[in-house]
Amino acid sequence: MGIVIRQSIKSSIASYAGFLLGAINTLLLFPRLTDPDEFGITRVVLSIAFILAQFSEFGTSNMQSRYLSYIVDRHGDSKGMYVWYFKRVIFVFLAIITATFIFREEIIDKFQERSALIESFFFLAIPLAGSILIFNLLEAYSRARLRIVVPTILRELYIRLFILLSLVLLYLQVVDFEGFMWLFLFAYVTAFAILGAYVLYLDNGLTIPKKDYVETSVMKDMAFYGLVTIFGTTVWQLVNELDALMIGMLDSLANVAIYATALYFVTVIQLPQRYLHRVTIPLLATALNKDNREEIDHLYKKVALNEYIIGLVLFLLLWFNLDLLYFFMPEIYREGAGVVFTIGILRLYDMSTGLSGDIIIYSKHYRFTMFTGLLLLVLTISMNYLLIPIYGILGAAMATAIAVFVFNTINVILAYWKYRLLPFSPKMLWALLTAAAIFAVIHYLPMPDNLFLQSFIRSSIIVAVYLSVAYGFKFSPDLNGLASEALAVAQKWAKRKR
Repeated sequence: MGIVIRQSIKSSIASYAGFLLGAINTLLLFPRLTDPDEFGITRVVLSIAFILAQFSEFGTSNMQSRYLSYIVDRHGDSKGMYVWYFKRVIFVFLAIITATFIFREEIIDKFQERSALIESFFFLAIPLAGSILIFNLLEAYSRARLRIVVPTILRELYIRLFILLSLVLLYLQVVDFEGFMWLFLFAYVTAFAILGAYVLYLDNGLTIPKKDYVETSVMKDMAFYGLVTIFGTTVWQLVNELDALMIGMLDSLANVAIYATALYFVTVIQLPQRYLHRVTIPLLATALNKDNREEIDHLYKKVALNEYIIGLVLFLLLWFNLDLLYFFMPEIYREGAGVVFTIGILRLYDMSTGLSGDIIIYSKHYRFTMFTGLLLLVLTISMNYLLIPIYGILGAAMATAIAVFVFNTINVILAYWKYRLLPFSPKMLWALLTAAAIFAVIHYLPMPDNLFLQSFIRSSIIVAVYLSVAYGFKFSPDLNGLASEALAVAQKWAKRKR
């Protein structure tokens, strides 16, 4: 088994374990151990920090994906490229932080009417942003060295475990909420410090090339590519962060907390999409570089179909178990149910479009991402301003749904225009009709009053019917293959037991 496969398996295990740990923090501990306003301020500060860090990266992650192989082939090493990245990113970060500091009063005033907590903890966003930024740079370098387990453990497990222990200290009254916020920051600071030590270990100490090894002509091309694609990927990643900020500005910090928990529920639907994209994007980039239309079409349709089939069953399971999930949380958080449904439907459409956005970003037509990204940003902000005052957190969900629907649809049109390819297939329609039939049956089927028994019956029907139909009618050859392998393993295990 190669190093890439071993690292991928270990990092996937760490990611799923981290998701469960995050669920404990977000869905159980935060709602019970903090006031909604206090929970909300942690989300707002983190959103501000994440936005500052993402814009400071200035398209660096995209440049790495596009130019890493070129730099390594030409110079035999990527260290020089990362030195250039680091210098560039730190310069941009300092510029952004300076602007943030200059306009801090204006930013705080946007929230001040909602809660004085913003003024108390706004300053934490700056060191938090720096920690996230440096961690991302070190993680990118570690990934280039094919070492992804330690960064994944630190990001997915260590930070969440640190926050969990900090919440325990808050519960035991060892620290007050202000002390908890400092520990919250310390979790991210220590994570990048540990990763820095790991990178030094990989390199047997600090070795910086005498020159950056990035030619001026290539440097200009990389900088332009980073600038353009920042609108295609960074803006996409910031949509939910903008929602949280705008809810804090236009509504309340308590509703930020409710919105955050609802989004975390929907993450269940997105997890398979994230891992499928992570595995497929390098293959897609290679196919695009070679202009292999057959391979692009194969990947495009296969990823969209598999994501959509998995997403539908996960959406059904989430929606019909939502009452049980909210049973463990304070009553106020039930107001997020409409957000779960709205964003859940949006994610299903997002999954059905597959790699449409990635096809544009990693192809020679990447300049279109500047326009689509700007459109997404403008739509997100304007729709939030319009809908949040009227519908509250449901308005934020509707704003995201409208903006992302338009964004994805345009990407699908662009991919068809340039490559004459579409992600949709007839089997998607059959999967949707199957899911819709199950939804209707369960919705009208009489159920016992016991929530636990309800969830068991509904989940059993969803899994048994949906998976049986999907397997029997061969919705996806890939998923059928995995199911057949699992059945074969189960049969061998049963024979051994006999």
